[in-house]
Amino acid sequence: MVPAWEQRKLGEVAPLQRGFDLPVSQMISGPYPVVMSNGVGGWHSKYAVKGPGVVTGRSGTIGGLQYIEGDFWPHNTSLWVTSFNGNEPKFIYWLYSSLNLERFGSGSGVPTLNRNDVHDQLIGVPCNIAEQRRIGAFFDRLDSLITLHQRKYCGVASWMLGAALVRLGSESDGAFGEMKHVLR
Repeated sequence: MVPAWEQRKLGEVAPLQRGFDLPVSQMISGPYPVVMSNGVGGWHSKYAVKGPGVVTGRSGTIGGLQYIEGDFWPHNTSLWVTSFNGNEPKFIYWLYSSLNLERFGSGSGVPTLNRNDVHDQLIGVPCNIAEQRRIGAFFDRLDSLITLHQRKYCGVASWMLGAALVRLGSESDGAFGEMKHVLR
């Protein structure tokens, strides 16, 4: 039997709020990440929100979602989920990741995300928290697998480039001689 899903407005499921002001001059080095529009931009001695948390860019960079395990300070250039309302945080992270938040951006010079535009979106949500956990875990594993393969590919590509440069450099007329053969 497939668990039931319901259609709701995103603002009812996991509402967003603007982050908190924290000028760099008032940032005191500490263990808590300060999450800005483009990711962690510093560390502070105090936190404003208990983790876990989901944060996205509000001003400047939109759509770069962050999942924060521990306590954190959402900066005023970000929007953060104020309540998961009994939903699985990782599911909410992947749900927001799927929304293409960039399309809600406005502003001529600096892109800005208005949370009210996002809150009105109708979304499907599994009623069963266990189903939400399974979905969140599935996408976490998929993301890890993609990252692993990207690292392997980059490692192989770097090795191949290094081997090619060594070969090119060892040819009798050097790398440029080899390039002449390639360019013919």
